[in-house]
Amino acid sequence: QVRAKMPEPAAPLPSSPKDPNAPAAGAVADAAAGQSRQAPAAPSTQAGHGSGAGTAADASAAAKGPPAPAPDGPKTTDKVYSCTWKNGQIYPARIIERKQLEGRWEYYVHYEEFDRRLDEWVSADRMGEEIIKSKSKDSPLATTESGQKMTRTQKRKHDEINTTLPNELDATTAALEHEREQATKVKNIQTVELGEFEMDTWYFSPYPEEYSKCSKLFVCEFCLKYFRKSKTLERHKGKCDCRHPPGDEIYRHENISMFEVDGGKAKIYCQSLCLLSKLFLDHK
Repeated sequence: QVRAKMPEPAAPLPSSPKDPNAPAAGAVADAAAGQSRQAPAAPSTQAGHGSGAGTAADASAAAKGPPAPAPDGPKTTDKVYSCTWKNGQIYPARIIERKQLEGRWEYYVHYEEFDRRLDEWVSADRMGEEIIKSKSKDSPLATTESGQKMTRTQKRKHDEINTTLPNELDATTAALEHEREQATKVKNIQTVELGEFEMDTWYFSPYPEEYSKCSKLFVCEFCLKYFRKSKTLERHKGKCDCRHPPGDEIYRHENISMFEVDGGKAKIYCQSLCLLSKLFLDHK
């Protein structure tokens, strides 16, 4: 039977004189005294077991080796690491630039054997170990360095990765080209919102400094003015009365129209158009 109240402390059971096998009271007292005299030896036994456990733990730690090192610091630029792309696949990527935001490192990477348009900023958790690889005999770079002629497939891959320029450049043109490559190697704007579309950019564009620091740019779909915040764009839409490019319509096919714009008359529009188009052009 289950009782709701708490059980009271049990009283000591009286010795039953009817039980012939019950020990005498003196024997019980002697046994209790013997146990109390042997009690101090128990800590010694437990200490021995604890020492043995500590020795076993030390041996296990020694077998495992030194503790794992602390997380590595920032990764080095101009080196190749394994990087997880947006689809979950891992590709070798070279670190072009790095920056630290709120104590977290971010890296601007270029995926090897892919076009520059796929370069992007990635967080540190997407970066893996460093990849050290030797030049393959079939790679276009190894072929050109060895003096052999590239095949059509190798030349196509080489042209996709690298910007093709005339073979003979004077010193001034070569210096300017090198300066351009250094200045445009990192995309300054990552995405552009134009009307109802949001697009990932491909290349660097020389927008003003105050606009280059924002990762997303908002552009009016009619006059192509650019803004840093969506609220500013919404206020502009209430004032903008443009509904087509400021020029003459020279061609129309169904719902597509082409306009001819005079740069002398619509200077601001043409400048905005050039800045927007440069986000998708590597070299003019």
